[in-house]
Amino acid sequence: MVILVAINILVFVLLDKYSRLMILENTERENKLKLQADAEIMQIATKAMKERIAVSENIMQQDRAMRHDRRHFEALLQTLLQEGNTQEAIECLNERLNQEPHGVKKYCENTTLNAAITHYVAVAEEKSIKVNISATIPADLNVDEMQLAIVSSNLIENAIHACEKVPENERRIDINARYKSQLLIEISNSCADKIVLDAEGHPFSNEENHGIGTRSVLNFINQTDSEIRYIAEEKTFKVRRLVS
Repeated sequence: MVILVAINILVFVLLDKYSRLMILENTERENKLKLQADAEIMQIATKAMKERIAVSENIMQQDRAMRHDRRHFEALLQTLLQEGNTQEAIECLNERLNQEPHGVKKYCENTTLNAAITHYVAVAEEKSIKVNISATIPADLNVDEMQLAIVSSNLIENAIHACEKVPENERRIDINARYKSQLLIEISNSCADKIVLDAEGHPFSNEENHGIGTRSVLNFINQTDSEIRYIAEEKTFKVRRLVS
């Protein structure tokens, strides 16, 4: 009888260890898959951001070139008009206007962040969202500008999604950024309902494929030893970041 009890105890211990091992392996597997998925999404976001930066830089280079040649063009136009060649002057002006690039609005000195802001302002305006921006972000920062731009894009995109749920005349996003040894960014947007935050003060969602942006934001905050605070109010949601 004693031997039988001992065997049962041994079997129970072995099964318990096996069960714990299986749970640990499954947890590690899930975490690995989640990290791989986040990494793939980050790669896609980085590629998209690089394309936006390239487009912005190309347009700005074209604009600089056109500005450089403008003095010569104006002299030519003046000569044609003085000589009475009005029609030729008009044709020359029309050709010049057709060559003018569509300007990229300059919200801040930092090219990478400016490209991100420019893209999402255009997306917001297409959805009848009023965007107010006041940003003083220098050209050079002490953090990974690409990662910062991607994180900022995630937060602005979240603000856009929230605004889509309110009437058009109430849709607004305010972006304020100031740099004094540290970069302080605040994004405020209108929302239909008060956003629910978890125990750590972060927004969360039970919907499938949601929450990836929040994880990438927190990863960036942890990696750069920065700070973030979410403020949920009635009809308004704010997020403040202090980037070291």
